[in-house]
Amino acid sequence: MLGFNTNVSESNATGILGTQLAGTEGSFFGWAELRGFKAFVADSDMFNSTETILFSNASGYVYKMEDGNSLDGNNIEATFFTPFVTLNDPQLRKTIYKLHLYTDPAGSINTTVNLKFDFDENDAIQPAPITLSNTTQEVSIYGRSTSVFGTSTFGGKLKKVFTTQTIGSGFNVALQFTSSDTFPPFSLDAAVLEFGTFDRR
Repeated sequence: MLGFNTNVSESNATGILGTQLAGTEGSFFGWAELRGFKAFVADSDMFNSTETILFSNASGYVYKMEDGNSLDGNNIEATFFTPFVTLNDPQLRKTIYKLHLYTDPAGSINTTVNLKFDFDENDAIQPAPITLSNTTQEVSIYGRSTSVFGTSTFGGKLKKVFTTQTIGSGFNVALQFTSSDTFPPFSLDAAVLEFGTFDRR
């Protein structure tokens, strides 16, 4: 759902994205927030079993959602925050040692992940963010402007599983992912945390 307000700048314009998902216990909705879309009018319809969403604003251009890797040539800023989980007994402190992240990339990835402990309260010590990237690999993706046909090497495999040491402890933890670039999209398939259990609250 997008809206238009003449008193709100395009960078501060906010919309709501709802996605119907199917799980083992039936259908449910996932919600997200969109920023940077000051839509004057929007419409969507199904074409060949694929939903197509179009919108326009006062600029006079018509935009297509989920098409391209930039926002009018600018970086797309994205944030994903998992729920806080207690990792078994909520009264026991856990120290997180290692993160295994499984992804499904369509190209290069450059993202940061923060471990947020104890509901991110003011008195909770939070570790520094960790950068995860596969941009140093010599892999060319067909159709990318940075690849040159006949010169670049196509068909390489991108790094999909990231394993990194972590620090920090708390009674519950969440993962916050942030990125700001024009790389192709990627999916987060699963995150596995290795931890030790220590003192009781």
